[in-house]
Amino acid sequence: MERLAPLLVSFMSRDFGQKLRRVRRNGLLYLVCGLLALTAYGAGVAGAVLALANAYGAVAALFALSIASLALAVAALAAVLMCNRHDRTLAAASPVGGTLLGVAAASLLPLLLRSRLVTGAAILATIAVFAFRSGADGGDDSSSPP
Repeated sequence: MERLAPLLVSFMSRDFGQKLRRVRRNGLLYLVCGLLALTAYGAGVAGAVLALANAYGAVAALFALSIASLALAVAALAAVLMCNRHDRTLAAASPVGGTLLGVAAASLLPLLLRSRLVTGAAILATIAVFAFRSGADGGDDSSSPP
């Protein structure tokens, strides 16, 4: 616990006002950039519709552009779903996350054992984590239909 005090003092001595001003400024700039990007996108879509309308007619141009946009949206959604599935399979196959959590907990164990209140809280938290994991893994699933 004596190592934690200098970290807390260092953290508390930072200038939060300057950080808050920087976050606000960046947020405003990102908002302006986003609006300009949306304006450019809208102008590009309108230009594409006008160019296609000259060649094929207004109704056909709008249908063609809407179908192309829908196809791109479906392709992007499929790519995101495939990436998510790949990430889940990698996370399930890799035992590193649980190992790192165990190593971190073991390194904090001597500090936790010095205080009875913290030890009790740590034991309750560990029981809660294990109970949550056993419930999330599928445990007894008698409520689901066969």
